[in-house]
Amino acid sequence: MRCARQIVLAAVALGIAMPIAAQDPPQERVSVSAGGGIADPWHGDLQFQAAAWTAGVRMATSDHVRVEVFAGEWRHSSGEVRTNVTFQGPNGPEGTVDRLTQRTQWVTSAYGFNVLASGSSGGVTLSAGGGPGFMQLHRAFTQTLEGCHGAVSCTSYTNRFSNGALSVQAVVTLDLAIASRVGAFGQYQIVIPTRDVGSGHGAFLGGVRIRLM
Repeated sequence: MRCARQIVLAAVALGIAMPIAAQDPPQERVSVSAGGGIADPWHGDLQFQAAAWTAGVRMATSDHVRVEVFAGEWRHSSGEVRTNVTFQGPNGPEGTVDRLTQRTQWVTSAYGFNVLASGSSGGVTLSAGGGPGFMQLHRAFTQTLEGCHGAVSCTSYTNRFSNGALSVQAVVTLDLAIASRVGAFGQYQIVIPTRDVGSGHGAFLGGVRIRLM
């Protein structure tokens, strides 16, 4: 099961990261970050990987503890186009459509607060932790008909679904200093809704962190 494997992976990474918090503290006190990557939804109906982004603000509360607020999102679209489609009714064919287009878009948004154990060695900083959050899933299905003949009416159909739930997340981040106030980061994050664990996801992300103070 994908979610079980990724939870175990995050737990192992967290166990490796915690001892590093005893090393020299990182220099930044307040920083902002932004990046992108790939998310892996766990739900059995979502057999794809999706483009993802994340942004956050991190603040040091002590030498080896950071608090972080973040927002993130993944989205994926799929669809098909069929031509010369015959529509069947109870008494046989009712007409044809020159072009039938179906498209489904999934968007998952996540917001949260993390407490991170953090430690540095040279220009490398490793942080790990987690916290509470909120996750919301949106799905939109659209069907469009073009070139209708016979009794078929060229009307568009849209079905939308949204579902939100409290969530928890775990994250491991590796930062590499590039300049005095600029660094690059790589991150692995899992987000798990409290109502349906199987609707969570894992994400590999990378980007830039800028130190403000």
